[in-house]
Amino acid sequence: MKRSITNILFKEWEWVLASCPGSFDDILQKDLSILTWDIHESTKFNYADPHVTEIGGKSYIFCEKISKIYKKGEIEYISEDEFHNEDTRNFKKFLREPYHLSFPIVNSIDEEYLITCESSEADGLIGWKFDDDFNVNEKLSLINKPLIDPVIFSTNDTHYLLGSIRIKKQEYKFTVHYSTDLKNWKEIPPRDIKTSSQSSRNAGGFIFSDREIYRLSQILEPSYGSGIEINRIVSLSRSEYIEEKVKEIRPVDIVSGKYDGLHTLTASKNKIYVDLRYSKIDLFAFPKKIIRRIRKYLYLPK
Repeated sequence: MKRSITNILFKEWEWVLASCPGSFDDILQKDLSILTWDIHESTKFNYADPHVTEIGGKSYIFCEKISKIYKKGEIEYISEDEFHNEDTRNFKKFLREPYHLSFPIVNSIDEEYLITCESSEADGLIGWKFDDDFNVNEKLSLINKPLIDPVIFSTNDTHYLLGSIRIKKQEYKFTVHYSTDLKNWKEIPPRDIKTSSQSSRNAGGFIFSDREIYRLSQILEPSYGSGIEINRIVSLSRSEYIEEKVKEIRPVDIVSGKYDGLHTLTASKNKIYVDLRYSKIDLFAFPKKIIRRIRKYLYLPK
């Protein structure tokens, strides 16, 4: 009881990005603790939910930037080359809305880029179309459901949307929808969806390796941020979704010490990226938590 009160009054969570040389094949085949990880901490903001993608033939990292006071997320980006050079590590603003944004995923659809984020505070899934110069040309309302950590995957003229709907604080219903036009969505019945027991929330975009497709999912037990499951997709169609668990990654598998949380993973051709969480004592934690609740209901600008 005493520890619980102390956590409420003084405990704060911080998120940072970490990277190491390697590929997704290394994640599947190697002990991650033998890899050399670099921790990229920021004194001003928290950074989480990294997603690597190519824009105009160049590799970029999109991520969530989190205010340390309001815990409100915005989306920023940086090229891989700039990220790994401390002298040029300067994230650029991309999306800012009155509501919280996180979990950016970029898809190339019909010769345009479409970025989706978790936008559940807006009571629906929003998408933004943009070009090679990062100019946002159109804002779309994709589906009127408050999906958590949504991922869109397109194949054979069908768009699949995988996301979770919050039931309780850490209880979610995993859903799979499909569409031919990104507007009219049909949901695959839950009886035709087979996932591993803890894989309700996505932990990054789909990853392709050796002709296989993998979905990353969050481990929520014993608590949020406990790790990541790697699941191979066995079947994805308009009638069913089936996956099987391949590997489990815990924070201790990556780095020891103060980092005890992990919930997003992405990889480029020769780099692996994750986000890591640690806790700290902050004498102003409780007032900040009150401010965050007010912001959530009033859309208080950052």
